[in-house]
Amino acid sequence: MPKKTVQITLSRGMPGHAILDPVLDYLLAQGNQLATSYRWASNPTGLVAVVRFPINFNQLEEEFDFPPDIILDKKYGCIDYGYGQIVIRSSS
Repeated sequence: MPKKTVQITLSRGMPGHAILDPVLDYLLAQGNQLATSYRWASNPTGLVAVVRFPINFNQLEEEFDFPPDIILDKKYGCIDYGYGQIVIRSSS
């Protein structure tokens, strides 16, 4: 099965988090859960979504083709676009 490409180009009027929405949707479909009552929240550098369980990076790499602008930071358990502008991180 071909990998899904994560697009980093936004159409006019699309929110910035739309870049990582497909990844967050995938994590939730695989059984992860939001660790907060909201999907995206603002933080000092941009937007963050927090999931309850550790991110399975191997599974993500099998499913998606990530451009170099999106960092899969296995050490800190987060997916980062734009040096903190849009982040998905694990609460655990």
